[in-house]
Amino acid sequence: SQQASEIRSSLINKLREVLSKQGLRKPITESIFRRLTYISPENVRIINYLRSKPLAVFNPGAYLMGNKLWIFPRLVFDYYWYVSSIGFFEIDIEDLFNKDLYNKNKHVEAKIIIAPSESWEIYRGCEDPRIHIHNNIIYVLYTAVGLDLEGKMLIRQALATLDKDLRIQDKKCFAICHEGKRFRTNWKDSGIIKIRDNELYLATRPSIPIDERRVAEINWFGVVDKESGCFDPGRLKPVMSFEKSFEYKIGWSTNTLKISSNEYLVGWHGVGVDNIYRNGLAVISDEGDLLGVSNYLLEPERDLVEFYGDRPGVIFGNGLIEYKEYLLWIGGVSDYSIGIFISERNKALEKIKWLRG
Repeated sequence: SQQASEIRSSLINKLREVLSKQGLRKPITESIFRRLTYISPENVRIINYLRSKPLAVFNPGAYLMGNKLWIFPRLVFDYYWYVSSIGFFEIDIEDLFNKDLYNKNKHVEAKIIIAPSESWEIYRGCEDPRIHIHNNIIYVLYTAVGLDLEGKMLIRQALATLDKDLRIQDKKCFAICHEGKRFRTNWKDSGIIKIRDNELYLATRPSIPIDERRVAEINWFGVVDKESGCFDPGRLKPVMSFEKSFEYKIGWSTNTLKISSNEYLVGWHGVGVDNIYRNGLAVISDEGDLLGVSNYLLEPERDLVEFYGDRPGVIFGNGLIEYKEYLLWIGGVSDYSIGIFISERNKALEKIKWLRG
């Protein structure tokens, strides 16, 4: 439609400035995160579903509740449609330092809390959660994979709100809205920066079609109405581009952590021209201004445990946790298991190249 074309043109115009800002990062990995433990599918038993043994447990959201680390993994039980759901289990965070969970004889009990139920997630389900808790409401941003009217896969950014007992209160998917109409594009990789009144301020990633063949996948900031699920296109702005010399796309990877009055730490991933997912950290403001960014700080090791999986060469998302003097990155390992990686917080912040602030 004419309106959709105008919205796309305005977003493409916004893209041009950030795409021209190259050279902020170098194609190097400063490996400051060390391996704390792994949680494999063999370690997880599902207690509220007939199939108790998932084939893949990966890309987890996370939240620290007292001394309990809440983990919200993406679960896959089949390889026909590769349909995902979102589960939940908890572990004592001190156990990460005292016990080796990468042991097939040790199990955690988990349950499915978000499964595909809506038409817009009925194809491949619910993927890659990011967790935010506000006023005792658990906000779970996730990727919902459904089909469009032509039967083609459509990836939507979705939100589920849960009560303190992990019961779903509401589900919705987001869209760009203009003059009463909803316009959709593939959309994922979002994390809440803050909630004000009825609006969610997000680090987010819509995929913007440049032409019939090319799509720009970079990091954006946006504000969405949490009741209607509407983004105002005028408040969407690009934040951070891929580096054309060594990457072809980029996305936000984690929830955000508030580190000062108006500085938020967030993980991101870049997909290299060698198709490996590597990760770094950025600092943004509550209005999505890029204040600082690191080079890569975490990438899969070239061994069987981390590099070989259902999608080789990936550490992805989704939980970033502060604990004592540490940062914990709770991530998926090559689309089959969970890795928990740790660095001293100060060491991580020393790797940030500050742009403003």
